[in-house]
Amino acid sequence: MKHTYIDVFKKAGSPSKLKSFVNFQPVWPSETLERHTEILKLFYDERARYNHLDKLPREILDEWTLGRLQALVGFAYEQIPFYNHIYKNVGFEPGDLKTLKDFEKLPIIQKGDLHIVYQDAVNHPWVKVNHKSRTSGSTGIPLSLINDTDRQKHWFIHRFQMFENMMQKTLNPGDWIYSIYYEPFLLSSILGKYPIFTVGLGAAYGDLVEHIRKLKPKIVTGVASHIIEVAQLLPDAKDIGIMAFTTNSETSSAQTRRQLSMKLGVPILDEYSSEELGIIAWEERDGSYLVAEDTVYLELVNRDEEDMASVIGTDLWNFAMPRIRYAQNDYATWRHRDPEYGLRRLERIIGRQDMKIVSPDNGSIDPGRILEIFDTTLVCEDSGVEEFRLVQKSLHDVRLLIKLRSKHNDAESAIKEFSERFHGIFGNTVQLTVEILDEIPSLGVKRRSIVREFND
Repeated sequence: MKHTYIDVFKKAGSPSKLKSFVNFQPVWPSETLERHTEILKLFYDERARYNHLDKLPREILDEWTLGRLQALVGFAYEQIPFYNHIYKNVGFEPGDLKTLKDFEKLPIIQKGDLHIVYQDAVNHPWVKVNHKSRTSGSTGIPLSLINDTDRQKHWFIHRFQMFENMMQKTLNPGDWIYSIYYEPFLLSSILGKYPIFTVGLGAAYGDLVEHIRKLKPKIVTGVASHIIEVAQLLPDAKDIGIMAFTTNSETSSAQTRRQLSMKLGVPILDEYSSEELGIIAWEERDGSYLVAEDTVYLELVNRDEEDMASVIGTDLWNFAMPRIRYAQNDYATWRHRDPEYGLRRLERIIGRQDMKIVSPDNGSIDPGRILEIFDTTLVCEDSGVEEFRLVQKSLHDVRLLIKLRSKHNDAESAIKEFSERFHGIFGNTVQLTVEILDEIPSLGVKRRSIVREFND
């Protein structure tokens, strides 16, 4: 039984030319009345609580965080063999976790380790796979993730809290959220309130702008490059009632956001998140990033004699497939690491580098469009691909590097589909060469699934 409560596409008065870019498949298939009611109550309860978090003494916030970490680590130690093994190897037992400093002595895990955690979770008799996703990630290493329902509900509600913080105003039940993203939110509304319209990548910007002017959403959110393009076409954004644009998924220039914000009179603020950890932090109007401390425990750690600190995060809500002290492989710096009251702030985040490649026919290609092709070809579980990277050597020379899961895997079908779709947006005057390798060459500190090796 499905209850979406409102037909968002119909209610939004969507033009037929957007229909092919809308995913009508619900993210949470069993949208029962009970679940919507539960989400609505949780939304109002959390909204009231969240308004006080930034005023609480640090010792209260840290005590709550420590309690979450103790429960999470204890569960992982007892139920997930990978964590049991690495913790025993360093002589750690759950009773040793008495302070946050104790927690920060635990081993740091990498993306490759999550493949093992995933298998442990899948094979666990108590783990019910309600929400599963695959990341294409900018790393080029496909990964399956399991997220428990509590985590998904919390993340969904937390996005509303982020939007209201960015707006500096509460959303009304009839206010629209307009999302330009790969997939819809967990729900398309909450019992018909707070409706969310999601359109995928590829729709013409003019069509999106026309629809936004008609719908008059309070929030326009989505993949950074698309949000910037749309915002530039909306000089009347403030007049039609937009209160904030928010960017995610790609690195965007803070200067570009600020200049465009001043021009429009509407803030354009950045969301720092990942599939593995959820919402990590978001940009405030003074340029700092508010850490989502009720969602993730964030550490900045100097590793291997690096001058810059690496982002290490722990998802505080996911027991189905715990991500504990996970290396996000981004860099960041603190603005307020140890405030006396309230939540911590980051000064800046140095995340995904510019991955734009250049077509001799069509100019700069949005990396999000390439990542979207990755998601539906090379990332699929049956693709036979373990790792990949797209490298542009010159304007007319692009290489697709492939590492197979095993010598017996056949990735021909996935590679063929990728090639066809790649040429569809890149043009046919470029040579795409596929190279099957035993190992993808290391890039040093970070792995990238898209690399441009020449200046345009």
